[in-house]
Amino acid sequence: NFIDYSAAYGSIKCFKYLFLNHEIIDPITFEYSVFGSNLEMIKIAYQNMVGTDNSLYKSKVKQMFNKNYRNDGFNLIIPAIQKHQNDLFDWILEQKYTSKGMIGNFLHKLAIKSVENGNIHSLIEIIDKGYHFYNELSQNWSYNSYTYQDIIEAAAKNGFKSITLLLLSFIKRLKKFNIHYSLNFVS
Repeated sequence: NFIDYSAAYGSIKCFKYLFLNHEIIDPITFEYSVFGSNLEMIKIAYQNMVGTDNSLYKSKVKQMFNKNYRNDGFNLIIPAIQKHQNDLFDWILEQKYTSKGMIGNFLHKLAIKSVENGNIHSLIEIIDKGYHFYNELSQNWSYNSYTYQDIIEAAAKNGFKSITLLLLSFIKRLKKFNIHYSLNFVS
């Protein structure tokens, strides 16, 4: 519909006009507004969207994100990471994740996406919100099917030298504290 279209393209004037003329803002509109990257529009959509528990919503979301859709809300924050919309990333992280206690494995997955897209700001924010390399290291480098090594490899594969060096410096710091770990490419 038109309000979703205006949200996806960040057209705040069209969006406000349609909203003031009683267009319904649903979770799809909210997700399109995240994609459109207009923080004012995102806040309006977030505060005014109607329910999410109908099957039409779920099918629209699956179409929008194809087979990669996850119903834990992970896809909401990915466009902000990819587009390096750091203010938007910070707001979504606070509103949708940390304020609701959705951290831990979630932060690890966001860390991987941040590194894959070369977004150092989001990586640092994720670390600030509670992603601890020490906790992961104490679990034999395994964390719900992801590993810390995956993060370093993603940075190196995508050519992000400074991010790779930053992550390796974390390992060196942990080594100073006599934390035992094994990585086949770190000495």
